[in-house]
Amino acid sequence: RCALRSVQLQTVRDIEVLVVGDGCTDDSEAVVRALGDDRFRWHNLPANSGSQSAPNNFGVAAARADWVAYLGQDDIWHPRHLEACLAAAVAQQADLVAAVAILYGPPGSGWRAMSGLLVDGEYGPRDFMPPSSWLHRRDLAPRVGFWKRPEETPLPVDAAFLKDVAASGAK
Repeated sequence: RCALRSVQLQTVRDIEVLVVGDGCTDDSEAVVRALGDDRFRWHNLPANSGSQSAPNNFGVAAARADWVAYLGQDDIWHPRHLEACLAAAVAQQADLVAAVAILYGPPGSGWRAMSGLLVDGEYGPRDFMPPSSWLHRRDLAPRVGFWKRPEETPLPVDAAFLKDVAASGAK
C-alpha cells in the first residue's frame, strides 16, 4: 500500500503502473484493486520465480511507455522522483538515470546507506544503485538482453543488469 501510494503522489500524472506479482498468494491483487486507480494494472506470474528478474522482464515487455521505472514492494518514492529522473534523462540524453536513494536495514539492524552519489555523475563499474532509484528507456532492456535469471550470473540480478547496461555502451 505504501509503495503504491507513493506512486499515486507523483507529480508526473500521465503514467501506467504495472504491478507484477511473482506468483503471489497473498492479498496483493486486492490491495491494487482497492486503490481504485485506473492507471494500475495487476498481473500475477503463474509461479514464484524466486527473483526480481522474471517480474521485471514481464513488466518491461508489457510496458507501453517510453520509460520504465521500478519500485519494490517495500520501497517508496519521493513525490518528485519520476519528474526529476525524466528531467535528468532528457537533459543528459541518458538511457538510464538513477536517483539518490536512502537505504534502511531491518529494524534494530542499525544498517543505513545512501546510493546514487556518483563521481562526476557517471556510473562506474563499482557503483550500485537499487532498482527503485532507476529510470531507463524501455528499449534498453531488449538491447542489453533483459534481466538475467539468478542461475545465469554470479552477481545479484540487479547488479548484473547494471553491468550489462554499462558494458553495452548505453549512456
